[in-house]
Amino acid sequence: MPACVAALASVHVADGYPTQWPTDPFAWLLPDAEAWVADALATDRLIGMVLLRPGWERDYEGRPPIYPIGCSGVITHADRLPDGRYNIVLRGLDRFRILEEDVSRSYRRAIVDAVREEPVIRVQRVYFRNDPIMTGAPPSRPPTEATFYKSFWRSAMIWEELERAGVPDIVGVWCPPEGNTRLFTVVAIKQRYPGHARQAGMIASQCHAAAYLGRFTIVVDEDIDPTDMKEVIWAMTTRCDPVEDIEVLRRCWSSPLDPILPKEKKDRDSSFNSRAILDACRPYEWIKDFPASVIVPPDLAQQVRRKWGTQILS
Repeated sequence: MPACVAALASVHVADGYPTQWPTDPFAWLLPDAEAWVADALATDRLIGMVLLRPGWERDYEGRPPIYPIGCSGVITHADRLPDGRYNIVLRGLDRFRILEEDVSRSYRRAIVDAVREEPVIRVQRVYFRNDPIMTGAPPSRPPTEATFYKSFWRSAMIWEELERAGVPDIVGVWCPPEGNTRLFTVVAIKQRYPGHARQAGMIASQCHAAAYLGRFTIVVDEDIDPTDMKEVIWAMTTRCDPVEDIEVLRRCWSSPLDPILPKEKKDRDSSFNSRAILDACRPYEWIKDFPASVIVPPDLAQQVRRKWGTQILS
């Protein structure tokens, strides 16, 4: 510590920092270090870091002004030295906003709130007309332009949230335009354990990207193309027993825009609907004994299309 004080004195002489030489440079370099580190280690090991506002020099040894936004960190390692100081390793976590300071301790504490990352939009001008031309993408009967592009990004969002939730071996997700991208979701998985299909269906139905205004969630095996409704319907009719394989969730998040809701239930705070999760996978407990699918080989199907496609399929 004496070496640190000597180095600080050299900086003060050369650059004028700190602007006012502290009466006790040892305490200035180590203000209540044992207290705040010990308190953090005894609880959740979290501390916060903030920057000083301009003008901090006038009250640096007291409570100088600080910016309201800081960064939280967790102490991952701490070694107490013989003189009472600590060597710590700090891992940064999230930004926070200071709501209120707590002055009950010798060191600075505060009540904070997490800061979400939000995009910043700076509006330069706003134009309007008295007789506006109304544009938009209403959820009309498909096919529509809006449902086409939304099918791709909503499918990707649900797939990502399934993986982030820890659901393994997702091989495909599709929100077809026929379901207005919200009301019908198909998830294809490679089954790994009992309950895997139900887990995927429940999470796909209630994850953030799909929770609002959903209706049906279908889970199929990896041999089914989730984007091909013919294959999906075939799986539903051959691998789903309605009594055993359909789960219904009630009082789920809906909207006054839901066409199936009667007028008396279209209030924003009472818009609930139900969800059906269909397990159209082969039963896991006897999947190895499940009847094999009878499929025309792709090369033979191609030959038939080439030879007879015009007459049969036109």
